[in-house]
Amino acid sequence: MSRPGQTAAITLIACLTVGGLAGCASTAAQKSFAAAAQKSFATAAQKSFAQITVIGFARTGITDDTAPGTSDASGVYVGHLAGNADLINVLTGPGVTVTIFRKPSPYVAILPTDNTVWIGRGDAPLGCGLQIYQYRPGKSPDDWWNVSDSQLAQARVGKVRILQITMVCGKG
Repeated sequence: MSRPGQTAAITLIACLTVGGLAGCASTAAQKSFAAAAQKSFATAAQKSFAQITVIGFARTGITDDTAPGTSDASGVYVGHLAGNADLINVLTGPGVTVTIFRKPSPYVAILPTDNTVWIGRGDAPLGCGLQIYQYRPGKSPDDWWNVSDSQLAQARVGKVRILQITMVCGKG
């Protein structure tokens, strides 16, 4: 169930992620979202998420999960076939660090139904944590990913890569 203002906060994140604060304020309709960046209804994870850029990838979906003492915000990105080592330079933002695992999902069982594998982690803006997941070809994407049939088909044959980036703030 959405809290009042949560939809506006998610739209704000989308705007900030694509064009930064200046891009959000480029039209009268978007000015209210730029002003909303300072409102208290945006969670720590949403504010952290708004400060990252995933170079060479287009964001297709975003979701948010909040509980007492914690907030998570995730985005799905579709883009070029950067190698895992290249992801260190693809994710940028204030205080962002990235560590890519040698083996996917260390110490975590990968279930047959999982549509992603955990490939890395790091630090995100505002003291939050960062988790990186990669789509598992052949699996169904979550609805909130908003990945087109064409993008999904390209990912399944290895022509593009689908990543889920999650900011974890608070207790996690």
